Amino acid sequence: MALDSGSPLTTFPAENRPNHVLVNEYFPGQGIMPHTDGPAFYPLISTISLGSHTMLDFYDQDPSDSSRRTSVGSVLLERRSLVLIAGHAYQMLHGIEERNTDQIKSVDALLNRSALSKSAIAMVDQGELDRQTSKPSSCWGASLFLFGGLADRSRF
Repeated sequence: MALDSGSPLTTFPAENRPNHVLVNEYFPGQGIMPHTDGPAFYPLISTISLGSHTMLDFYDQDPSDSSRRTSVGSVLLERRSLVLIAGHAYQMLHGIEERNTDQIKSVDALLNRSALSKSAIAMVDQGELDRQTSKPSSCWGASLFLFGGLADRSRF
């Protein structure tokens, strides 16, 4: 993707346009420990999920004890979706648990429930989502979700 001054893409502030892409591949059963992305990617993280869904878990970190964290909730990253993380959510720890199957008790438990596709809601209603490796055939039908202002948690 090339972004220049004439780009119609207004997602990124002019002073913080992306200048690189980091590609991570996670196979079923793999994940990444909870972390923050620091100033390198500030003020916005954009994550594209291609081969399979995954659950991105968010945590508040205890400022007096960095080893203690409290779960805030999870975002279901649908296959072929883009999630943008900004605002308070950018400051939170986020990670992907190492597991092959995600157990989801209800759609209401997901922070991005209002942005999920009908097919994702139907899958969640079955209670289990198996992470699978698949080869995307196109980007058509992809979805976008902006995840930011967690300070107002009443809307989740």
